[in-house]
Order: sequence, then structure tokens, then C-alpha cells
Amino acid sequence: LKTAEVAVDEVAHFFFVLAMLFVVLAVLASWAFGAAMREYRTVGEALYTQLAMCAGRVRYNADEDSALYTLYVVLFIFLIYFVILNFFLAIV
Repeated sequence: LKTAEVAVDEVAHFFFVLAMLFVVLAVLASWAFGAAMREYRTVGEALYTQLAMCAGRVRYNADEDSALYTLYVVLFIFLIYFVILNFFLAIV
């Protein structure tokens, strides 16, 4: 029980950082790809698309998508799966 009390502060900071990262990446995606891709038309749709990307549903077509979108997908996957997941595991 004492461990849970100590970890609450760190877990709260983790979820704050995760939420900020999600929102910043969603705003950037909506701004950069909103005109060309319907999945990113609004920030809300971009957030939903990012949640779907976390579940493994990544829309990617090498013939159609720009190099900037490829960079965004790689950056998102790297930040969420490798950095944030390892950050969470270090807390727990």
C-alpha cells in the first residue's frame, strides 16, 4: 500500500506527459495532413486515429503518402511505443 501511495504522483505525471504528447502530435497531424487526409481533418479525428495507431491500425500507403507523413508515423510509433512505454515500465 505504501508503494502505491508513492507511485501515484509519478503515474499522474506519466499520464500528463502522455496526454500532452498525444495532443501535440494530434494538432501537428491535423495541421499538416488535415487537408489531404480525412482521418486528420479535425484534432478529435486525429486523436482517434492516433488511438487506432496504438492498437496497430496504421494507415500507410508508400505510393500515395508523402515523406512527411512517413516521418510522422515513424516518430509517433517511436515516441509512443519505445519512449513512453519504457518510461511507464520504469515507474512500475
